[in-house]
Amino acid sequence: TISYKEQKISAKATPQATPQATPQATPQVIVEFCSKPKSTKEIMSEDILYMKDGSVNPYAYSRWSDTPNKLLQNLFLSAIEKSGLFRAAVPFGSRARSDFLLESTVEEFYQTFEGDEAYGRVKVRFYLIDIKRREVVAACELSSFKKAPTLDAKGGVSALSDASKEVALKLLKWLFGLKY
Repeated sequence: TISYKEQKISAKATPQATPQATPQATPQVIVEFCSKPKSTKEIMSEDILYMKDGSVNPYAYSRWSDTPNKLLQNLFLSAIEKSGLFRAAVPFGSRARSDFLLESTVEEFYQTFEGDEAYGRVKVRFYLIDIKRREVVAACELSSFKKAPTLDAKGGVSALSDASKEVALKLLKWLFGLKY
C-alpha cells in the first residue's frame, strides 16, 4: 500500500539518467495510464502556444503533429514501461487488471518570452489512484523550464520537448520514491 504524499518538485532537481529497477525489486503491480492528460482547451489543441506580455497566443503557421496531451501521454507511458518499475504499464481502457491508475493534468505547456530569451515551460500534476480502494494515494506537481535555442516556434518546440522529457524523468523519480 502506498501512503499519501503531496510533493512539488522543481526543475532544479534534474535526474541525469532514467532510473532502472532491478528484476528482484520490481513490484508485481500494474499501473494503468489515464487516456490522456487533462488540460485547458487551448493546450488541448494542435496549436503551438507562446506567452508574451502575460498573454497566451498560438503561432500562426506552426502546429504540433498531435495535441500536447496525446504527445505527453505517449512520452509518459513509454517512460514508465521502459523503467521496469511496474510489471506492466498499460493504456487506459486495457482489459488487463490494474492495481493503480495514474491520472494527470497539464497545467502549463507553452513557450514563454522573458526579455530577449525564450523558454519552454511544462507543468503537470499527477495523481496515483489505488483502483481497489478508489482513492488518491499520492499526488505531485512536476515542472520544467528549458531555454529555447531560438526565439521562434522551432526553438519553442525544442525547449518544450526538452522540458517534457525532464518532466518524464521526474515522474519516474517520484514513482520510484513511493513505497508499494
